[in-house]
Amino acid sequence: MPWDDIVRAKYARRYAGDPMGREWALIVPFMRDRRCLGRPCTTDLREVMKATLSIASTGCRRRYLPTAFPPVSTGQRYVCRRRDEGFWSAIYPARVIAAREWESRDAWPTAGVIDCQSEKTTEACGICG
Repeated sequence: MPWDDIVRAKYARRYAGDPMGREWALIVPFMRDRRCLGRPCTTDLREVMKATLSIASTGCRRRYLPTAFPPVSTGQRYVCRRRDEGFWSAIYPARVIAAREWESRDAWPTAGVIDCQSEKTTEACGICG
């Protein structure tokens, strides 16, 4: 299948962790800022999420992110706040259910398989320690 404009637009990501349209639609309800007092939020929460996912997928340090993302201190503050609120543990089941439904499968699996692999060593190494 050639990479025409339709396919390229569907799979194009500007950065490694850039959430696509339906992925972002799933994340948005969890991203609401719960502060009631003070100035309104001027930071684009999608950019903060892009930066966080880019770090998670590439393994780079936050201070080495491109300047298109929010400042390091802003991103760190949002990541710590989301961690303390339980954002990551709340979003995981929703993402699993949505991914299964996008693939036209039942939301909850009926069975699971655990695969265990063991490595053999040579008998010449003996007991250590």
